[in-house]
Amino acid sequence: MIDKLTPEQIAAEALRKDAEQKVATFTQALSNALSDEKRLVHELQVHQVELEIQNEELRRTQRELEQSEARFYELYHFAPVGYVELNEYGVILDANLTSAAMLDLTRSALINKPLTRFIHLADHAVFFQNNQQLQQTGDSCVFELRLHKGDGSVFWARLEGNQAKSINDNKVFRWVFSDISEKKRTEVELDQYRHHLEDMVANRTAELEKALLAANVATQAKSAFLATMSHEIRTPMNAIIGLTYLLQKSTLPSDQYRKLQQIDQSSQHLLAIINDILDLSKIEAGQMKLEFIDFALDELLDHLRSSMLHLAEAKGLIMEVEVDGVPTGLRGDLIRLRQALLNFISNAIKFTEHGSIRIRARLLETTDTGLLIRFEVQDTGKGIAENKIPMLFQDFSQLDSSTTRQYGGTGLGLAITRRLADLMGGEVGVDSKPGHGSLFWFTARLQPGIGKLASAEPKSLIQIKSLLREQFAGHRVLLVEDNPINRKVEVALLNAVGLLVNTAENGMEAIARVRETDFKLVLMDVQMPGMDGFEATRAIRAMPGLQQLPILAITANAYDQDRNACLAAGMNDFIAKPVLPEVLYSRLLYWLSFFGQR
Repeated sequence: MIDKLTPEQIAAEALRKDAEQKVATFTQALSNALSDEKRLVHELQVHQVELEIQNEELRRTQRELEQSEARFYELYHFAPVGYVELNEYGVILDANLTSAAMLDLTRSALINKPLTRFIHLADHAVFFQNNQQLQQTGDSCVFELRLHKGDGSVFWARLEGNQAKSINDNKVFRWVFSDISEKKRTEVELDQYRHHLEDMVANRTAELEKALLAANVATQAKSAFLATMSHEIRTPMNAIIGLTYLLQKSTLPSDQYRKLQQIDQSSQHLLAIINDILDLSKIEAGQMKLEFIDFALDELLDHLRSSMLHLAEAKGLIMEVEVDGVPTGLRGDLIRLRQALLNFISNAIKFTEHGSIRIRARLLETTDTGLLIRFEVQDTGKGIAENKIPMLFQDFSQLDSSTTRQYGGTGLGLAITRRLADLMGGEVGVDSKPGHGSLFWFTARLQPGIGKLASAEPKSLIQIKSLLREQFAGHRVLLVEDNPINRKVEVALLNAVGLLVNTAENGMEAIARVRETDFKLVLMDVQMPGMDGFEATRAIRAMPGLQQLPILAITANAYDQDRNACLAAGMNDFIAKPVLPEVLYSRLLYWLSFFGQR
């Protein structure tokens, strides 16, 4: 049986349970407190690590900042240009060490000083104008002015102004300047040199103009001299060639006839030299003009071959003609083309002892402006050494003196061909090797033509003379000539084809003869004593009913301007002395056929 607890025991038991409860609660609380402490300690440890990391980051940032400041310091203060910051009143707020060094001052001597203190007085206006523009618009500006150094010396500087960020709501302007003294010195030297050069050029130009004037005067004097000499030589040549021709038509012993042939050949050779010199003089003086007529290429080449064939056959040479792609009808200067080709052909025959001569024409290109044609003459002669080729086309040039002695010639033919090729828009050249012959060529720019020669005149002298006798024998013509020998020769040439001839020795006599007699044609000399041929022609043209009378100039003046002067005076045609019978008879037949039937 369980004993009943006393009140005291019950109370004690209650106290014990309460005490155990409190101990348990305290123990739990203590345990919780220890757990929180450990957590706090852990958090403190983590926070400490984070702080250490932040401190390291701060230290690294500090080092970078210090390095950046150091770099900025070096870049700013030791830059190759000067930096200054100005307030809106132009006072220097900051400046780098370079600017101080450029001005030969300490940096502290610049701070709080107006920049204008260091600007040359004469350049203040330049600075104020640009500074005002910068402050008003904020646009950067660049200009040049002079600055004073601390020792008073002056140097040229290039300034560039920009608006910087405001400080405490105050505007700040940054100016960059560099020393351009060396540039300015160079500019001054260049300017001086330019002026000096301009003076030199002006002086040289004046010298060249003077030399050109002298050269023109000399050229005119040379042309005048050559014209005079040509006239003086052609006048007796006219008598020599004319008398030789007349004597050849008479009955003579064979030995005398051969001597006359030799005289005729020498005369023709001398005439060719005179014509070459005259042609070269015309080209040099710019007086040779091209004439454009329609002609047939095959007729031109056939005529060249036939006219030179006897010389080639005399040496046993074969002559051939080739045409490659060139149209038959062409338009250009037929006379100059023939002259250039004849120079090549005659040289080929001269320097070729056996073999052949080939004349070629090849079409190189067709353009909107015409045809580019290459003419060639190839021989099987002795050829030319390579070192001699550059001399070929020079004026008055022979490969060596023995060439002149052996073959003759002046060295003008190839030079004239080169000049003619230039006039016709082409070039000239040669391909040659010793022992393998030579190929001379030139190019010319021509136009397509209708394929007909300029005239339909008979080709042979015999045909022309026969037609003159048949159609115009008994017609009366007037010969105006002051030289008695030439007058005698020309009268004989005219009588030989049945023409009746009246003569006059000057212009006044010519006018009187025309008043007295009805002539079918007049042959008018130009240079005569008293009244010349020009004045006489103008007077005849002024007479009633004589505007259509054929008047042909027959003169030793052979320049183009002489021809033009004759035509301007009212003459119909121009025959140069020495008068070749085939030329005289051809022109007589032409003009009498048109106007001689009156």
